Amino acid sequence: MDGVILFADDQVFNTRSNEYKLFCKFNSNSELTVLPIDNLYSLEKVLSSVSTYKALILDWNFKRQKDDSNDDDTQLPDETPFELIKNNEIYSLIYIYSQNPIGDDTQKKLREAYHEKIFFATKSNSNDIDTEYRKILQGIQDFENSNKHMEIPFLWSQTINKSAQKIFVELENADKFWIKELFYSSVRKPNKDGTFTDVEIEPTIEVVNLFQNLLFEKLIQDISLKEAIQKYSTENYMATSDLNSTNTLFSRLYYTKTLETDTIMTGDIYIYFLTQNME
Repeated sequence: MDGVILFADDQVFNTRSNEYKLFCKFNSNSELTVLPIDNLYSLEKVLSSVSTYKALILDWNFKRQKDDSNDDDTQLPDETPFELIKNNEIYSLIYIYSQNPIGDDTQKKLREAYHEKIFFATKSNSNDIDTEYRKILQGIQDFENSNKHMEIPFLWSQTINKSAQKIFVELENADKFWIKELFYSSVRKPNKDGTFTDVEIEPTIEVVNLFQNLLFEKLIQDISLKEAIQKYSTENYMATSDLNSTNTLFSRLYYTKTLETDTIMTGDIYIYFLTQNME
């Protein structure tokens, strides 16, 4: 088992704590890259920046960070990551590792959002770090073994990350103002007489579209990604999805869900829901 693990606990940098010792145990595993995070603000930033992590090991109670508006003697209540993980769509395993009990209602809401991708475990009061390490590692391994279908999205995401970096380097080497160049070239087309004609097109969408075209080129040239898709799709093939699952899948693929402010593009397909009963 290899990959990145996020270890979020407000005691992770306290060298006397079991959490710190547990983090060091994970970090000593040469197959894993473990990122320590000790507050929810940093965790939110990491979740929006890192897309391919194997698991999030997450404490439930975090000490609030004091600022200049707080008196030194003020005892602030703990904060929990409930809203953070409830409002984000996290694809990886969420391994809640808590000292304090978590209410049944809270667990129910999180299970409804993440199903089998969220797991709740209680921290041990003993100093047997090895046992705790093996327990959590085995839980992550069991989850990985039961969800082989997640290997391709992780590889896909890694390929996107690497490809995007290459594209940005190539474009900046060509012209550091490449975003502006693409923006204005999409709204002003040159004529043979040297003049320009304004084009009625949303330039921001055109910039994104051009980038997506470059990204698609990079992805289809990645041999390891294509081989992994081929292997997973043909190895021990068995169609197990029911009709409702298949219908849901293809509605996600072929029907557009947009904001009210979005521009309708050629090729977009919409489902129109009537708000009044038809007689």
